[in-house]
Amino acid sequence: MADLVFLFLFLFVLIKRLIPAFRNEVALELTEEGITDYTRNIVIEWRDVKDVNMELGRSFSKMVIDLKEETDYGKQIAISLRWVAGKDLEICETTMAYFEEMTRLS
Repeated sequence: MADLVFLFLFLFVLIKRLIPAFRNEVALELTEEGITDYTRNIVIEWRDVKDVNMELGRSFSKMVIDLKEETDYGKQIAISLRWVAGKDLEICETTMAYFEEMTRLS
């Protein structure tokens, strides 16, 4: 039974994360409306964002989005930057700048 669970999880990661990465598909998108995390199919609108931060990890970093209110995903959404092309710090800084600009415009 444990082997089947492991096989299922392995196939899930392969299909959801590795294959799109090898195809150079977009993993994270910033628009005027918000952030889209295509690896987990999460859309976050800028108007719902309270703050954007970065958490450093040993092998990869994650961007942490603090939300103004509780959602189905909680009050905080962590987006792994493992599958996003580019330098983690630059990705986070770009997202923070985008957030500040969208907040200023609204």
